[in-house]
Amino acid sequence: MRPFIGALSHIWGTMAFNIEVADTVRFAVKFNIKDGAGVDKPSSFDFIAARVDVDEYKDILEGGTTFADFLVRVGRGWDNVRDGNGTPVEYSEAALRKVCKIAGMATLMFKTYGVEVSAKEKN
Repeated sequence: MRPFIGALSHIWGTMAFNIEVADTVRFAVKFNIKDGAGVDKPSSFDFIAARVDVDEYKDILEGGTTFADFLVRVGRGWDNVRDGNGTPVEYSEAALRKVCKIAGMATLMFKTYGVEVSAKEKN
């Protein structure tokens, strides 16, 4: 059996850690939103964002940036966002700001971003 060589070793089926991570991250934003009758309608879309490092993340937040402004800064695209007629909405700053004006949406997207760009413990 090979002795333990370091954190980057291939041990017990675990893949080696690559210090270079993707510049962008894609994640699902999942939520319920009530319709006119008060019925929760489950919805989701994929958001594509730039991955910022911890120092940049801290600098942005310490600068008094709103969640919407942060999302505009890191946002790169989305999938499965539609208008009232079911037509796909092209990603743009104006469209993202419109989504962020839905109560709670900017907060939800910001929280989800923080979770999805972070390393997680593997079970």
